[in-house]
Amino acid sequence: MKNLSILVTLFLVIQYSCSSPSPLDKYDAKIFSDIPTAKIKKNIHIRVKEQLSEHQLTEIGNYLKKENSEYKSLFIFYLLPEMEKNAGAWAYTHFTPELELKIMGATKEEESQIVSEAKKIKNAIGKWQCKQTGLEHSLILVKNGDSYKSIQLFKDGSEGEEILIKSGNKFTVKDNKHGEYYILNDNGDMEYWDPDGLFTTAKRLEN
Repeated sequence: MKNLSILVTLFLVIQYSCSSPSPLDKYDAKIFSDIPTAKIKKNIHIRVKEQLSEHQLTEIGNYLKKENSEYKSLFIFYLLPEMEKNAGAWAYTHFTPELELKIMGATKEEESQIVSEAKKIKNAIGKWQCKQTGLEHSLILVKNGDSYKSIQLFKDGSEGEEILIKSGNKFTVKDNKHGEYYILNDNGDMEYWDPDGLFTTAKRLEN
């Protein structure tokens, strides 16, 4: 009877391990690029549905390291849905051979904080959220008489202000040496432009 109990327990453990989802499936993460760069090196790019915690990133990283144990160096890059492959990464877990984890972009908590702080500002004529990795911030547009200014609230708690010159739906940043300006598009989102063209778009926030 005791032996039977052990066999049943062993069977259940094996069955669970076989049916248990991988961390990729668990966190809805999809590999879209898997390229060896040398016999002992490999780059993997992963699309994640949303910001993950350090624990979740570590879980995915360790799983892929085990799956690619023949590579001494493994470089794993994580991109959010709106990010392009060659435009940086939101986070990475690299093994060279020890794990190095870094989140370059805003975490869920940081993103929630800058949106929350933006909603506290009164008398704004518009508020937007920019999710460009490394530059995440809330943009608030304020009108005072005939003059306009923008306020940026960043994930590290810092703030920035710009004097704007309005012409139709275009807001030029006064005394900006890079020639930067904003355009309010037909969807109500705020586009960021410079002489080289459009470089990111901030989505409108509901007040």
